[in-house]
Amino acid sequence: MEAKFYIEAGQPKVLIDGEWNALSLFLESDSSFPEAIRHIELKKQRQWMGNTSVLRLISGTKFAVSTELDLELNEVEIYQKQLLSLVSIWLKFEKDKVPKIVNV
Repeated sequence: MEAKFYIEAGQPKVLIDGEWNALSLFLESDSSFPEAIRHIELKKQRQWMGNTSVLRLISGTKFAVSTELDLELNEVEIYQKQLLSLVSIWLKFEKDKVPKIVNV
């Protein structure tokens, strides 16, 4: 999975595998909530709903990231370690604003 972190109109943005999807929305809007990180780390069975995103455990360590705001945004399935890694990279990117492309 490739994540492209870039600045658009002065705002940090991220594309996942070349598209803006539910995971992009989650990173940009809800990933800073400590409750979201705790939910991922503990692999909680019930879904977590943020301001724009929904996280739910599919099985084992695999999560689905979706949104109920815009049905046209694709849901993304991602493993716990990848998701935590992307959140960490995003939070660092928000501070340093240095564009980068990473593979997780």
